[in-house]
Amino acid sequence: VFFVESITMLKGKGKRTYQVEVTTPDACLSFSIDSKTTGEQLFQLIVKTTGLRELWFFDLRFKNQNDRWTWLKRHRKVLSQVPHVQPIPLEFTIKFFPEDVAYELIETSTQTLFFLHVQKQILDEELWCKAEHCVVLASLALQANFGDYDPDVSPAGFTKDLQLLPRRVINQYQMTPEMWEERIIDCYKRNKNLFTEEAMVKYLTLAQDLEMYGVSYFAIKNKKGTVLWLGVDALGLNIYKSNDKLTPSISFPWSEIKTVEYNDKKFVIKAVDKQALDLVFFSVDPEVNKSILQLCIGNHELYLKRRGTDSMEVQQMRAEAEERHSRMNKNREKLIKEIKQRKKMEREKEKIALKLMRTEKKMEQVRVCMCVLCICVYVCVSHMCCCSVLSCRLKRVCHRLKALQKYSANRSKEQKWKQVHFFVSRKRRGSFFNNFFRKRNRTTSRNVFFENEWRTL
Repeated sequence: VFFVESITMLKGKGKRTYQVEVTTPDACLSFSIDSKTTGEQLFQLIVKTTGLRELWFFDLRFKNQNDRWTWLKRHRKVLSQVPHVQPIPLEFTIKFFPEDVAYELIETSTQTLFFLHVQKQILDEELWCKAEHCVVLASLALQANFGDYDPDVSPAGFTKDLQLLPRRVINQYQMTPEMWEERIIDCYKRNKNLFTEEAMVKYLTLAQDLEMYGVSYFAIKNKKGTVLWLGVDALGLNIYKSNDKLTPSISFPWSEIKTVEYNDKKFVIKAVDKQALDLVFFSVDPEVNKSILQLCIGNHELYLKRRGTDSMEVQQMRAEAEERHSRMNKNREKLIKEIKQRKKMEREKEKIALKLMRTEKKMEQVRVCMCVLCICVYVCVSHMCCCSVLSCRLKRVCHRLKALQKYSANRSKEQKWKQVHFFVSRKRRGSFFNNFFRKRNRTTSRNVFFENEWRTL
């Protein structure tokens, strides 16, 4: 998300203004300030613009001339602290971390900023994390950004342009991007029905168990000149060896620390127990001591605040959060119910489609059988008709043959006529033949039939 907003704090005309670019984990803001604007005024402008209510976790910082991050002092003027460049670059980021993310981070906007900040730390390898934990956190990041896994929305290769794992983890194993994506997707499928807020809180809950989570490291030296690391977090102070930022050598909870003070480069931590020795170390730069002291004071105040009674504002935010969570749970139940109904309807649809397909196949078979039956009937009828015609013709032929058998008996008497018939001329033959039969047929009409049959044959 990127948006620019300009707010001018000038009451009069003719005063010089300065542009300030404030970078947040999810946006870039632009403000116009004058030479008298203090850090607190600028901080309130940023809070008003972003709508944050849990202000005690955030602060402004900038890079000094030594290229070292320095926290902006709110009671002092902005221009007296920052380098004189235009526009003035500032970063609105997390200064103090909670002990319990799920309980202390109430507002969704606060959770979003923490989620983006911790994710950036892991990807930039500022926060060390094991490979298997990185895969789980990457799947939760996908859930927070894209919702439930859907193969149609998230096809194979959709994570190609997304940075989900630190470069150290990718180079640590001989695995292709497709293999990493497969593992992330397997974990991504298990985060079903998690809303964005829940996925971010779960991401932060897993991240807060990392050894380097919420720890601000400072390079220090002991009395012997040995280089060490001082870690300041929400629970107290820790001393680490120079080659190990994960396991503290010495830990001082806030409940056991009486005072924290410094003088130039010398830093002294006094314990509550009078018999315990004071911890003395030396920093490289006096400005580092100021940053250490600010972090110690702020973390200690939040430590005491957590163990006290919540203010009215915090109680109101918690009540709103409970209502939001109850609505979220109702929406989840409704969503799960709708998903089940949808799956049930899809199964019924598949069953109906299967039945319809089987019915269509049966209808097609019946149609084919009917066509074959019609063809058979047609052939049979055609054969029957042909047989009836043939039988009629055969009957007629048989009848004619029987008649000719009777007639052939009378033919023997006409042999003499046949011999004469071949000697006469053609013209006379016809007239002789006609006259001969005409005379013979005068007696009975039956002889006409034989004459016709003879001519036909």
